[in-house]
Amino acid sequence: MFENVVRDILIKKLGKYFKGISKEEINVGMIRGDIELNNLELNEEALSAIPFPIEIRSGCVGHLKISIPWLNLGNAPIIIELSKVVCIVNPRLNQAVNNYISLFLC
Repeated sequence: MFENVVRDILIKKLGKYFKGISKEEINVGMIRGDIELNNLELNEEALSAIPFPIEIRSGCVGHLKISIPWLNLGNAPIIIELSKVVCIVNPRLNQAVNNYISLFLC
C-alpha cells in the first residue's frame, strides 16, 4: 500500500521531467529508502521553462537514485544521485544576447 503511494507521487513529480515513467519501472526499497530508475529520457518541454542560456534538445539519464531517510526525515537530507547523463544542447541566442546587454545597462 505505502509503496504504491510513493510510486504514484514519484510518477507525478518525476513525470514532469522524464518521459514514459511507469509503476513497473520504479524499484522502491522501502525499508532502506532507496528508489532507483534506469534509462530515463528527458522531457525537453519541461526543461525549456528553466531559464538556462542553453536549450536542451534531447537527453537521457542512465541511472537515478533517490535515498530517503524515512526514520530521520526531518533532520537528514534526501539525496538524489544522477549518473550517465547525456544531453544534446543548443545555445539560446536571444537569451544570451539579452543577458549580455543587461549587464551593461544595469
